Amino acid sequence: MPDNPSLLTVGQVAQELDLSAQSVRRYAHEFRDHLGPDANPGHGATRQFTPEDVQVMRAAKRFLMSGLTYEVTNERLDLVSIDVPSDPPPTASTAVDLQPLQ
Repeated sequence: MPDNPSLLTVGQVAQELDLSAQSVRRYAHEFRDHLGPDANPGHGATRQFTPEDVQVMRAAKRFLMSGLTYEVTNERLDLVSIDVPSDPPPTASTAVDLQPLQ
């Protein structure tokens, strides 16, 4: 269980995004450059995800579900900023607002 109540575990993120825990871990690895440091801690440490990390993974899932590869998804994530609502509802259907970087 995360020490900080605003941080989520792999299981909580999996439920939020309707993904398997294994997929959440893969997303954390594949999209590590777009996530906070607690998403990929050192060996033996528990992964913890911020609301911003969840929004990045939600956007990545959407890109991947549209047929993009992990490589292209990473490139797309470089080109967008992800707006995180101040109090997002805890549902898998929460929309991601992707805005081009200025």
